[in-house]
Amino acid sequence: MEAIDIRRQVVIACRALGIEGVTRGPVGHVSARVPGTEDEFFIKARGVEEEGLEFVTDLDIIRINSDGAVIEGADGLTPPAETALHLAVYEAQADAKSVIHVHPSWIVALSAVGRELLPIFGSYDSQAAYLALQGIPTYQSSVSIHEMATGREVAKVMGTSPVCVLKGHGIVVSGKSVEDSLHLSMATHELGRMNWLAAAVGTPQPISSSDYELFDQRQKRRSNKQVRREDGVSAFWHYMERRISGYGGDVV
Repeated sequence: MEAIDIRRQVVIACRALGIEGVTRGPVGHVSARVPGTEDEFFIKARGVEEEGLEFVTDLDIIRINSDGAVIEGADGLTPPAETALHLAVYEAQADAKSVIHVHPSWIVALSAVGRELLPIFGSYDSQAAYLALQGIPTYQSSVSIHEMATGREVAKVMGTSPVCVLKGHGIVVSGKSVEDSLHLSMATHELGRMNWLAAAVGTPQPISSSDYELFDQRQKRRSNKQVRREDGVSAFWHYMERRISGYGGDVV
């Protein structure tokens, strides 16, 4: 894809995360590798002129290098304080094309009391279920990730997992595309919400071992590609674009 298309996808992902309540206000950021490069990234910026995630436009996205220095961006905008978290994940996971860091309230609350995200459902949300079945690691600190050394600590705990919970803080997600990282973020958010609701009325019970085996077999047989329309857009991404159209109009 062209750089302009990836930049637009970063905008869409930011808006979707804000609209769906995965994070609040300007808190959180989406990044993506610039096509054709290994050490340049688009990232949602911070600063006095920034917008909350549901209102992000192209002007809120800046271009940085692997040192976190701004290559291109509007005046008054700077890389997020936690840019090091993104850069450390890219460094550790060579196939990562997009990284998202957000603060889902359900997951922050559950992590604060030491509750794991259990695989309590299957077909309700197969993406979220499979994440839970594989196990989601937790970084046991709630501090902001401002330095590469700390970012590398998180990346080490994260390992090869696409998701890591930051205890009392939020989550960091890596994907093979912006669409992938957004889908994983949404799925993790829903997993947290359902675990919270289940815990509110009883003791959450993981799915049975027989269900797990069948679910695992089906997941392994499935193609990694989503069903796409003739224009190449997946149903998930199309839905996100339609949702966004009601919040600030078309993405620019």
